[in-house]
Amino acid sequence: MELKETKTVITPDGELSVINGFNCEAENRLISIAILEDESIVICVRRFEESEQEPYGKEITTQIMRLSKLTFSMLTACLLKANIDFEIDADSIIAELNKKNQEK
Repeated sequence: MELKETKTVITPDGELSVINGFNCEAENRLISIAILEDESIVICVRRFEESEQEPYGKEITTQIMRLSKLTFSMLTACLLKANIDFEIDADSIIAELNKKNQEK
C-alpha cells in the first residue's frame, strides 16, 4: 500500500480514502494507524536507522497490515491479554511516550 499526498492509499482493491488516522513515533520507529473508507484499518510500522544528525532519515524496514474491523478488534483484545500475561506494562510505556511528546 502506498500513501499519497491526497490522503488516499493504493491497495489491491484500488484507491481508497483515508477517513482518519494518527502517528506515534519513538526510538527510531514510526507507527501509523488509519481507517479507510471501506472501514478496513491500516497499520504501518516503519523503522529507521539510528542517527542524531538525521533522525527518521534512512528507513530500514516497513511493515504494513490492512485488517478488517473484526480482525483489528481481535488483535486489540490479544494485545491487552499479552500485556498482562507477558508483563509488558503498556501503561508505563504510554506514560513515557506522553512525557517525551510533551517535552517536544
